[in-house]
Amino acid sequence: MASYIGRSPSTTKELDDNEVTTAKINNSAVTTAKIADGTIAIADLSATGTKDNTTFLRGDNTFQVVNTDLSADTSPQLGGNLDGNGNTINLFKLVLSLLQNSLICLMVFIKERLK
Repeated sequence: MASYIGRSPSTTKELDDNEVTTAKINNSAVTTAKIADGTIAIADLSATGTKDNTTFLRGDNTFQVVNTDLSADTSPQLGGNLDGNGNTINLFKLVLSLLQNSLICLMVFIKERLK
């Protein structure tokens, strides 16, 4: 049996090349699962904003300018007022864990070199 797009036809026939046009495809007949990765061009998206060499396409489908002015960045940096989001950071445990991991790596390195 020949394949068909949309509703089941009362008769079937082999389709010729270029016989199926977009006007003949039922609405919602082509789902995202049937679209191959990389086949939709950015121009086909309903993204808003200006697409140029200073913007990127964000996950919310908008083109946003990349801010490279680090002096305008008001987020906390090292030495600034860091927000722990209600969590306590135990620096002693963190440093101890890092030291332990470093020692393990060093021991493995020395063992490999002595072989």
